[in-house]
Order: sequence, then C-alpha cells, then structure tokens
Amino acid sequence: MPRRRPGDLWSGDDEAPRTVRQFGLVAGYDAVRLGGLSMAATQEGLAGPIFAIAQSGLGQFVYRMASPEQL
Repeated sequence: MPRRRPGDLWSGDDEAPRTVRQFGLVAGYDAVRLGGLSMAATQEGLAGPIFAIAQSGLGQFVYRMASPEQL
C-alpha cells in the first residue's frame, strides 16, 4: 500500500480548488495546484515528458509531486 496517493497537477481560477480537490479525491489523487490559468500552458508542456515515459516501455506508472518528507 503506498504511503501517499499520486498527485494530479492542475491549474485554474480561484473558484476551482474545492471542486478539483473533490474530484481528485474521488479518483484517488491528491490535487496539486500549479497556479492560476496563466500556468495552463506550463502544465500542458508537461504532457510531452509524461507521454514519453508512458511510451518508453515502462508500463503503468503514477507520479507524485511532493517534498521528500511527504513521500
């Protein structure tokens, strides 16, 4: 059993955190906010490395964005 849930990175307006957190918890993720909508392009830029990892033959994987003491 993992000590922590995987992180779900997201960016959005100030009214969204509660809703995003709820959806994430239901899906088994911890919501990790990158910032407001101005961070959306940065978040989308992470898709390339994540897809590359997925296509590398590693198989299923999850990621966790957290400080070391939280892992």
